Order: sequence, then C-alpha cells, then structure tokens
Amino acid sequence: MHPFASTGRWSVLTHLLLLTACGGGDDGLLGSNGGVTPVTPPSTVTALSCLAPRLLAIGHVHTLTYTSTQTSTATGSAALSGTLVIATQVSGPALLDGLSTVRVENTAVSTLGGISSSTRSADYQTLVGQKVLTYRLETLDVATGIVSSLRSNTPAPALDFGLVAGSSSSQSYASTLVSAGVSGQLTSNESDTVQFIGLETLDLPAGRFVATCHFRFTSITSGIGEATDVWLAATLGLPVKKVNTRLAVGNTPGQTRTDLLSSGTVQGATLTP
Repeated sequence: MHPFASTGRWSVLTHLLLLTACGGGDDGLLGSNGGVTPVTPPSTVTALSCLAPRLLAIGHVHTLTYTSTQTSTATGSAALSGTLVIATQVSGPALLDGLSTVRVENTAVSTLGGISSSTRSADYQTLVGQKVLTYRLETLDVATGIVSSLRSNTPAPALDFGLVAGSSSSQSYASTLVSAGVSGQLTSNESDTVQFIGLETLDLPAGRFVATCHFRFTSITSGIGEATDVWLAATLGLPVKKVNTRLAVGNTPGQTRTDLLSSGTVQGATLTP
C-alpha cells in the first residue's frame, strides 16, 4: 500500500510520494493527460472503496509505470518530461510495537529530461480496522539493499480510509532518524494533515478509472510548504495519479510534478481499470 509524503512520513503511498522528490500538475488537463471528472459526493461517502488489504499480503508484488512532467517557477526554466517505474514487493511478518507488520519494499527508477535516478526503500505497515499504520521507514542502498538510514515515528502515522469526503485529519508525532556512519540520532516533532477530497473519475494513459479516491497531504518542513494530491484506484487501491507541489521560498523556486499511470502489472498480470 503506499505513502505518502516525499519526507517519508506517509508510507502508505511510498512508491509515489516517497520515491519521487517532488511533483505537481494541473487538474484541468484533459484526455490521456489526466483529465478529472468530478463526482459530487454525498456527505456519507468515504474512501473505503479504495482500501485494498491484499496490497499488504505477504508475497504481493506489482510494478507501476507512469508518465511524468515537472515544471519550475525559476525564470527561464523549461518543463521536463520522462517516466517513473516503481516495483513493489511485500514480505514479513515483522513484530513492531507489539503488532505484526509487513515489510513493503519499493525500487523506483525516475527519468526526467534525459537524466535517470534510482531509489530503494522499505517501510513496515499494518492494517488496523480501516486505517493503515506505518511504523518505520528504511532507506536502502540501491545495489546492495543495505540500510543506509532508518526513520521511526511515534505514534505511527495512519491513513484513515473511513474519512468522509470533504473532511480531514491532522497528526502529530515524534520522528527519529538514524543514519549509517553517523553517531547519535536526530529527533524532531512533525505534523501533517490529510484530507479526503472525494471520488473522481480520471482519464489516464492507462485508461479510465472510475470513482478514484482523491487524497491531499500537506506538510511544512523547515519552513517549506508542500502539498501532494494522490488518486487511488477503486478496488485496486493503487495510486494512479500524483500531483506534488512545493512552494517557492526565498531564492528557492517552486516546483511541480505530475505522475500519471500509463501501465502496470499486479502479481504478473496486466493491470486494467
């Protein structure tokens, strides 16, 4: 299942929000560029239709491929285009905080403007009722799989699929980071907000996805505001679109990236809407 913000706090959407450094886009794009057809939801609508427990089943594997675009507010900067490929596998179990969790490992290869980069990470998740909790995030060496850093959050951040459309929840927790080769640990107090916008139908390169669950995650890190919108496919539970926006601060330009699902496989079978 997957994380969340690129800071590694929202590991329920890891393969999109953690493994790409930034993102963004225009919800007004049409057709295969990710057009959105809003569905006005009654106040009783929740995101439970996008909760897919099988994504946390030991042995689960999937690979998702996205078309990517990135823009910057920097003067004279040109839009970049490329692809993002994320391979996910679930193993376990692992006992953390007295609960049985699974290890969700993600390997991502991003290409933008002809430049490629790879990342590898793993997080530990469990499903409690209608909430997915993420206890720990590991950053891995791409080649060897050796842990290079470990982030633990207390209490564990949760994604609540029972949120009613238009409502939001905020969480505060202590985040502890330990890095290989660095003595001691870095602890900080974090706060994030997640909002369930509602159900929307998307036209994407991979096809039309009806009644996707639109979540918005917002956070402020070191004075820099960031918002990430994610659309999860109904029943499948997989992220089919992500829009990430980092605001301009001082001399640091703002940046926007959009990832749109173009193809995928689940347990070796071709993904279809």
